[in-house]
Amino acid sequence: PGRKRRGSSIQNIINMLRKVLPFFATELQASWDTFGKKLKNYRDCVAHNDPLNDGSITCWLDWYGNRWGMTVKLPANPDKEERAAFDFDSGPEALSYCHSVACHLVGLCESLEAQTKVAAYLANPRMK
Repeated sequence: PGRKRRGSSIQNIINMLRKVLPFFATELQASWDTFGKKLKNYRDCVAHNDPLNDGSITCWLDWYGNRWGMTVKLPANPDKEERAAFDFDSGPEALSYCHSVACHLVGLCESLEAQTKVAAYLANPRMK
C-alpha cells in the first residue's frame, strides 16, 4: 500500500521495453497516444462520471422499417467530469468504437509476437 509497483503505469512499461524491444516500445507509445489515452478517458468517464444505468438516457432506439435498432453513444469529450458537459451527438457509437479498439489490440499483439525475441521464446518457451 502506498508504493507504486513496477509496471504501474503504461509509461513505466514503455520505458522498460525500450531497453529490450525498442521497436515495439515505439509501437506501444503510438498505440497509447492514438487509442490508449481516449480509452482510459472512457473508462474513467463510465466508472466515475457517467455510470451505466437502466439505459433510459444512454441508449437510443430507432425504427429501421422492419426492426428496431439500439444505439449506445459515447460522449465525444469523455474527459469532462459531468454529464451535462458531455457531447453525445458528436461521439462515437459504442459498439463500433469498441470493435475498432479490439481490432487495434489484436494488431498490437500480433506485432509483439512477431518481435524476434518474443517469437523465439514462443517457439521454445523453456528457453531462457
